[in-house]
Amino acid sequence: MGNKNNKENSDNSQNNSKSFYDIDENIKSSAYQLEEELLSKFCSEFTRDQIYFEDVQVTIKNFENMYMRTLVLNGKELNSENSNKKTLIMLHGFQACNLTYYRMIKYLAKDFIIFCPDLLGMGLSSRPKVNFSNEKECIEFFVETIEAFRKAKNINKFYLCGHSLGGYYAGQYSIKYPEYLEDTIFLFSATGIGNPDKGGNTNENTNFGQRLYFKGSFGSFKMRPRIQTFKNKFIAGSIVSNKCRKRYDIPHDEADLIGRINLAYLDYPKDLDDCIYIIFKYPIPTMKIPLEDLILEKIPDKKIVFCYGEKDWMDKFGAKRLAQTKPEKYKYYDIKNWGHNWPVESPKDGADIIKFELNIN
Repeated sequence: MGNKNNKENSDNSQNNSKSFYDIDENIKSSAYQLEEELLSKFCSEFTRDQIYFEDVQVTIKNFENMYMRTLVLNGKELNSENSNKKTLIMLHGFQACNLTYYRMIKYLAKDFIIFCPDLLGMGLSSRPKVNFSNEKECIEFFVETIEAFRKAKNINKFYLCGHSLGGYYAGQYSIKYPEYLEDTIFLFSATGIGNPDKGGNTNENTNFGQRLYFKGSFGSFKMRPRIQTFKNKFIAGSIVSNKCRKRYDIPHDEADLIGRINLAYLDYPKDLDDCIYIIFKYPIPTMKIPLEDLILEKIPDKKIVFCYGEKDWMDKFGAKRLAQTKPEKYKYYDIKNWGHNWPVESPKDGADIIKFELNIN
């Protein structure tokens, strides 16, 4: 019996070791150093006891020994009897990472314990070997990723916020696990809200260049290109580098460091950003399973706050319809003068909305 158990444990260990890609330690170390440089330069008002990065170990079905790289603020106060801070988990979107919120969380420091994890397969988190066969399987994986993080940190109740694709996963998590959420959910420039059968224009705020980009991107659905694919092409390095540096309307030195960090992600193995080819409809960027009707049916007891940039290219119609249908439950905000990346470019606006909706002075 003892030998049999040892063999089973050995087999399980081998299977687990094959379930994710190995990450070169030198590449990981270099990326971590860039993150630390960001904190030192642009979050210097906090001590390292207050703000830091943490590899949170998580386990989900068929995957063990995984970690989620997480930006943490006030994390050491979690579950402390001496702290009256609220707990907030903030999820990033497509081709993004926990740094979506590094400028916003500073305005929330007095009142919140904040966790901004890189979703599994993205940013500097573990890279599981996953091939999704359909959109439900894909959504389930990311919902369980969020739940695994909650369990790993032993969080009983929390506020949830998600930006862009992270907003979609936040909505799906809210449907499956409402018992762990406080009474308000924040969906920032969330994709996948609107049911296109009810109307709306996904190109309302896109310019010609953006429409051309989306057409080209979704026109290559069958090939399913990944951002790592381009890292090894002869013209990709400079193109990706320049795009990363120009992505946000922030001071040049910050944008340059963010660009260097984004380039470090490209040295990691295959990411799971290619999930968009599973959950989006071809050839237009709308969700196969939109959240608009599900929110009405499945999340009746939560207040949901939608925030979009005034110049956001994301489809806002579903969020607006929900706010009109049940204004006592669903709130809609436009962030004036900004586009899709407003959480980085206009972070105080987002923080002020969170505090206002939670009656925090």
